[in-house]
Amino acid sequence: MFLEFLENRNITFPANEQQIRDFLTFYYMKASGNSAKQTFFAISNMYKELSLSNPCDNFLTKQLIKRMINEKQFLFKLKRDPISMILIEKWCQEGRQFCISDLEFVTKMIVIIVGFRLLSRVVEIGILNREDVEVKERLVILNFFKTKTRVDGRIVTIDATDSNLCPVKWIKHYISIRDKQFPNTEVFIPDYITGRRINSEIITDYLRNVSQQLNIEGTYSSYSLKASGISQVGYKGLARSTIMLVADAKFNAINAYFRHNVETGVNFSKELGF
Repeated sequence: MFLEFLENRNITFPANEQQIRDFLTFYYMKASGNSAKQTFFAISNMYKELSLSNPCDNFLTKQLIKRMINEKQFLFKLKRDPISMILIEKWCQEGRQFCISDLEFVTKMIVIIVGFRLLSRVVEIGILNREDVEVKERLVILNFFKTKTRVDGRIVTIDATDSNLCPVKWIKHYISIRDKQFPNTEVFIPDYITGRRINSEIITDYLRNVSQQLNIEGTYSSYSLKASGISQVGYKGLARSTIMLVADAKFNAINAYFRHNVETGVNFSKELGF
């Protein structure tokens, strides 16, 4: 990305100190302070390996990285609206008419419901394989072999409710369609068009497509599902420590004492309104 940045601006490599800072600022606006820091070290190592004078090794550039790490990017964050239960209920009732197949309708439904229910990085459902999902009568167990914050993975249990939005009911319905359409595909939730693993971009496209078809205004991304789920259970009065554990979020004071399999005694599906 660094070399592409230089090429697009007709800058000849090697770049000077100011040009390095320009790139880091550009990257920071698209990513985060920690990502810019990692890129800073990558560029620095590249110059060292090429036996070139290191333009990163100066006070101003190091101070810039320090500010990027400490600064909250309020000015640069994209506006992302929360997903409401109204949108989910409306898609449940009206979504089929906008889809070319049951598979499309149910795939979008299951991504929204499971993503909302997980309270964590919804893109992680893309790493699930069919064998990682265990379905019982009123319970679904998702076995994540690895997550962003846990190399040893985690296990998520999803409880059933008695509503028409019951996550367990929708997962069972999805599996009945998915296993017929993609019998030889190991991915649990493949893209209904390509059959490939879904990612954050595909999930964002699903959400924006759903909102447009339902005439619900808003700027949505895959992150909206995580933020909305956490907000919803927060409004229900659940302890922040419990939410952070179930959401697999960084909360070092708690994570030091608890394992990744947490028994809370709370039916999170019901608390979320499903």
